[in-house]
Amino acid sequence: MIMLQILDSLKSLISPELLAKASAVLGEDKSKVTSAVTSMVPSMLGSLINTGNTSEVRSVLEDAGKSNLLSDLTNLFSGNASEKQRSMGSRFMDAIMGGHVSDFNSLIASHSGITTGSANKLTNMIAPVIAGFLGNKLNMGEYNVSGLMNQLEREKSSIMGMIPAGFTSVLGLKSLSDIGHDHKYREEKIRPTAATGVAETNKGGYGWLKWLLLALLLLLLFFWWRSCRGHRDDVMDQPRIERVDTVTPRPSEAVAVTERRTSTELVLPNNIKLSGYRNGMEDQMISYLNSDKYDDATDKDLQSKWYDFDNMAFKFGSATELTESSNAQLENIAAILKYYDDVKVKIGGYADKVGDDESNMKLSEARAQTIKSMLEQKGIAANRISTEGFGEELAKYSASAPESDRVHDRQVALRFMK
Repeated sequence: MIMLQILDSLKSLISPELLAKASAVLGEDKSKVTSAVTSMVPSMLGSLINTGNTSEVRSVLEDAGKSNLLSDLTNLFSGNASEKQRSMGSRFMDAIMGGHVSDFNSLIASHSGITTGSANKLTNMIAPVIAGFLGNKLNMGEYNVSGLMNQLEREKSSIMGMIPAGFTSVLGLKSLSDIGHDHKYREEKIRPTAATGVAETNKGGYGWLKWLLLALLLLLLFFWWRSCRGHRDDVMDQPRIERVDTVTPRPSEAVAVTERRTSTELVLPNNIKLSGYRNGMEDQMISYLNSDKYDDATDKDLQSKWYDFDNMAFKFGSATELTESSNAQLENIAAILKYYDDVKVKIGGYADKVGDDESNMKLSEARAQTIKSMLEQKGIAANRISTEGFGEELAKYSASAPESDRVHDRQVALRFMK
């Protein structure tokens, strides 16, 4: 089986009907969602090639083949993934991208025109499909893991040709021509043979020419990278703040891309001025409340429209202590709710993966309650605020990830209610 057939099979598997369901759940234009998926699939496969046949990859694919992940794609693309689908999708992304998952979602968002939150939720739909599809190949005996990886490597040009420009360097991938090259021989390359040792100790003659050519190649790659990076920065100038779904809400990735956020002055209809981010949480809330959409919406309509606190986070292990920059955003939210005094809200809390599930659930519930209490202290009536904790279910980073990553999983989000 060649890679084009695998890509065609995945294209058939992720049908227009499923994409339509995803578009409705995400509240995004179907053409943009289709564009996102068109970039996601080859990017994930490219990352898999780059990662190679590691023990983590083998474990994920073998487990995916036993988990029957493709049995209920309708629910998956309707935002109701099973626990196995969520778990295997997360493991697959960790195995192939590690710490680059949030960068990947940001790239997909800026490239396709959907929000970062929608890109994240769409990744959670696509990853189980790819893991399940490839895992089934193993389970049915079409390949073993090494055979599958070798086949992917042989067909890498088809995959890399579909990855948008600028993705490879940002995601930590190799060049378009070198990605995944001879991954099954990496261990041998670390330990050179005797012949290799002889070649290294008998350099002479025109050996300098090799280094000159290498230097020129590196210089060309540098200018290529600069052009790709410049294109990416132009595209990503407008930040997109993540929204969270009712069934599977998760924390915002906006904090991870602070350097791309632009501060701006926001003005309420009563001329109260707030300092926030362009297209940030407060900006989106004010725009929505100023429109007729809230007045016309039912509570069911509002369940899928979450706003992430993009400038607020809890300290590790704490349900009451916020990072120093968090109070300003709380003041802004309180000011908005004071003006729109007929609006009710729900606060969702989250936890990272350090600790057990039960403790993290309690911690996330306490965090949501903390935000409620703080808003009450700022003059918002308690009967206007409800809370819910979601634990570590949607935490992206592993328990061993750096604190700078895990802080993004200890977030809170807000949605309007009737």
